Amino acid sequence: MKEKLDLIKDSSEIKEDLAENNKSYLDELRSEITELKEKNLDPHCKLINPQQLTDEDLMVFDKFKKGELQEGDFENYRRNLQLYFYSQKEALGEQFSSLKDSRSNFLAMLLNKVIDRNIQKNREGKK
Repeated sequence: MKEKLDLIKDSSEIKEDLAENNKSYLDELRSEITELKEKNLDPHCKLINPQQLTDEDLMVFDKFKKGELQEGDFENYRRNLQLYFYSQKEALGEQFSSLKDSRSNFLAMLLNKVIDRNIQKNREGKK
């Protein structure tokens, strides 16, 4: 019985470590987005507040950076954000503006990057 309790304790410590590592990694991604914002290479960056981005936003960014973002994953992410925008508009009415929303501007920035990457791939494929 004591061994099972020790295993449960070890398991919960592992989960806590994973959660802490995940939080740390997400904070690193937020820092990267802050750096992008400071470089001002994309007009959408000005209106992105990295602290307002969700874990989902950050994980999509991470997949993009690693070249692992699949078209279907990106489309699901876009659809989820559309539902978020709709719910915000319903809840806040005219107070909500997707043009000023961090997540909306993050999506626009990421979409620009996805398009740029696809153009690059097409150009390389034609050579």
